[in-house]
Amino acid sequence: MSSAKTYICLDIGGTYIKHGLLTETGEILIKGKIPTRAKEGGQAVFEQAVELVEGYLEKKKTSAISEKETDFLRVDREEPFPVSLDERPDTEKHSESDFIRQTQMETDLSEADEIAVEMQDHTGKISGIAISTAGMVDPATGTILHASDAIPGYAGISYKAYMEEHFHLPCAVENDVNCAGLAESISGAGKGSRINLCLTVGTGIGGCLVVDGKVFHGASNSACEVGYMHLAPGAFQDEAATSALVRRVTERKKAEVWDGFRIFEAAKAGDPICQEELERLADLLGMGIANICFVINPERIILGGGIMEQEAYMKPRIEAALEKYLVSQIWKHTTVCMAAYQNNAGMLGALYHLQAELSR
Repeated sequence: MSSAKTYICLDIGGTYIKHGLLTETGEILIKGKIPTRAKEGGQAVFEQAVELVEGYLEKKKTSAISEKETDFLRVDREEPFPVSLDERPDTEKHSESDFIRQTQMETDLSEADEIAVEMQDHTGKISGIAISTAGMVDPATGTILHASDAIPGYAGISYKAYMEEHFHLPCAVENDVNCAGLAESISGAGKGSRINLCLTVGTGIGGCLVVDGKVFHGASNSACEVGYMHLAPGAFQDEAATSALVRRVTERKKAEVWDGFRIFEAAKAGDPICQEELERLADLLGMGIANICFVINPERIILGGGIMEQEAYMKPRIEAALEKYLVSQIWKHTTVCMAAYQNNAGMLGALYHLQAELSR
């Protein structure tokens, strides 16, 4: 039985809540995901988070698993890609193989009994609750300050106070993109760099600025909300996110329904419309990122989100656009790299944030 401290980590998004049990060094012991009840509103999402924590803390007296518990312990497996490329399952190079190596055990539904025993081993050593979530967050109070319509009624939800009072464990809450940026800056693609600009490109575009290993929050905990920046003719995320790419290709293809994965496959096969729209997307991303670089002058630009799994196709095109839009003094001192952790970044960053809060 291991004596290492473990932490319950949640990554709450509009489509899925990813959850896991992590050690103090960031090793993933167990992980899974459930669909977010986003359309039911913020209270329903809050209740899901509470139920997940209760599931991890529940003492299992036997190895028998109920249907509900099996659902709770379900691990990510390959499944058909949904419409939004950023919601693809964990198939990147840092997911399945890393997970198997970290756990040193196959976590499949057929081994639910073994997972139950594993949970029983770790339950007594859980030392905190770390939450990464969509929306603007006040990390001091663990309260959602603002959220999009993807989770109606989410603003005002306060995780920290409830979790600490109800479960008698320290809890820390941070914005999901900030968590991803923190994970990448501390041990991922931005390790060793003082100033990192981290962007996630998916249905929207999220940003995070990490300086000397700390997230820059701004005066109202709203720094680096770059998706709302204005580019002619619209906001940055309205023009340069995956959703914009899918919309433009679908409009040009008329009757056909497209998704990001299909667009990349068609472009590689020589489809001129898909190639043109991906070039347009890369140029718009380069323009928007260049505008941010003129203000903050980062050492590294770390790009994440589902679309960035197409590194070989997208990275050289984004770099070409950045070189076009930036002055040479900035461009020659800026490095573009792809996120290392992808779908695990939120949970890992939430853990780092909690550890920083506990060390104060």
